[in-house]
Amino acid sequence: MWTESSLTWPASVNDIQTKASSVIDQVGTDHAADRLSALESDAAFGRHPLSSNAQALLNLRTELDHLLSQGQVLTVTPYQFQVGGESKSGDVLDTDAAVKRLAEKLTDYSDIHRPTGALYVIGVMITAATRQQFAERLKRVTTVMPLSEWCQAQRQTEALLAAEHEKLRKPAAIVQPRFKPVAPLTTKPFAEMNAALGTQVATLESLASDRVNVIGKLRQLAEKRLSVLQEVNDTLQALKEMNAEVWSVALHGDSASLSHQLAGMLPPNYHQYVAASLILSASPMPFFEELLCSP
Repeated sequence: MWTESSLTWPASVNDIQTKASSVIDQVGTDHAADRLSALESDAAFGRHPLSSNAQALLNLRTELDHLLSQGQVLTVTPYQFQVGGESKSGDVLDTDAAVKRLAEKLTDYSDIHRPTGALYVIGVMITAATRQQFAERLKRVTTVMPLSEWCQAQRQTEALLAAEHEKLRKPAAIVQPRFKPVAPLTTKPFAEMNAALGTQVATLESLASDRVNVIGKLRQLAEKRLSVLQEVNDTLQALKEMNAEVWSVALHGDSASLSHQLAGMLPPNYHQYVAASLILSASPMPFFEELLCSP
């Protein structure tokens, strides 16, 4: 039976606030700033033995920033409007048509975003004879290089493969309304209450953390640093183990020259499932060239 009720502040929340406030309200009377000032002279620690070595390598940040290139990515896939063709098996795009469209686009003077001037270009292409191979190769490549259009092509290809297996199955119609996924029940008063009480609880946690002295905290921090550095090292090692292959080419010149160079190249094969991109920049792209063009 439906019952009309008035909104009432939950007693469970009030209980949490009351307990937290019994300690929080006393914060400020402990003269923490004065006690810290008195101990400031005891906190003079020497530099880490590796500090000077690390300082000498601070220029690596600048070198790392230089790897971040500014540029554009031009992509063709079988599923783009007016790019891919149609066959009995669905949308297709062969290597010859893909390269031809990229070459034509470089001289599309009606496109206001067409790059001008001398350009560094890296062409990258993935091909497959079947849709299943296309999906598998796209998945391996996008794990390393998640170009948005390639990720979209991967999702579309996998959806088409799934549809082929399920096209004879007719699922039962869903009764409306639909259940939404499980998520936090974040109404306005709950969200504000959660933020306010969360701050109080965080203060309690901070006050209780002095059960570990300063040296103990520094020891924990050192252990955490070792763990994080090991995770970083494992991540870099995993990134180096790339199980993906692409067709690639590095070019340089203006748009017209690049178009002519592309048009004059024979395609690597004549597969009918292709995703191809031109990565264009006015400056060299050492990271992408070493990633994609190394034999």
